[in-house]
Amino acid sequence: AYAYILDPPSMQSLTVTHLRHMWDKYMSAEWMRVKPMLQDAVSAFKQVDYDQMGQIEAAEYITGQSFGDGKWEKLFEKSENLIFVPSAHVGPYLSKFKYRNVYGILFGARLPEGTEYYAPDLSRAEILVRLGALADDTRLRILRLISEEGEQRSKDIMQELELSQSAASRHLKQLSATGYLTERRCGGAKCYDINDERVDNTLRALSAYLHGL
Repeated sequence: AYAYILDPPSMQSLTVTHLRHMWDKYMSAEWMRVKPMLQDAVSAFKQVDYDQMGQIEAAEYITGQSFGDGKWEKLFEKSENLIFVPSAHVGPYLSKFKYRNVYGILFGARLPEGTEYYAPDLSRAEILVRLGALADDTRLRILRLISEEGEQRSKDIMQELELSQSAASRHLKQLSATGYLTERRCGGAKCYDINDERVDNTLRALSAYLHGL
């Protein structure tokens, strides 16, 4: 048996060759498929006037999510400018990144609220994300429980629906990320309430898409 240790230039060349192969064989076709949708998202957000918005308010508007829980405060504090990158593959979740001295947030490609920009592919993609969160028996039961009983602690939801902590956390995270639930800290725990506006908005978005509006 032989063992080889590659010098840095050879390792770099091998890595680049492998990445180029992966791009040509698997990724380029997907990029060409989603590129028009991402361009629509960028064009739609460029039409928005952000002058009257604060940094956090603008970030919430762009991503469609709340930043009031303090998890992202440090990123906002140390960033004079933030780059927001729409993605066709992160669903309702957010991801932060740093490239050299630039900080950014990766978010699910979407149309800004209240826009009249026509982008059916982008609308369909967002609807699929929202309906995907509803297409699960446990998540529907969570929404029904909170709708009937009012705001619930995560522990109460676990006990009422007989869920493990990991299962409850996973489902609550997805419902919160898609906006169906609002969350806040209450007595050292997280409390969840239903966001009726998001439910109604989802139904309207689906109707508008089906009727070509």
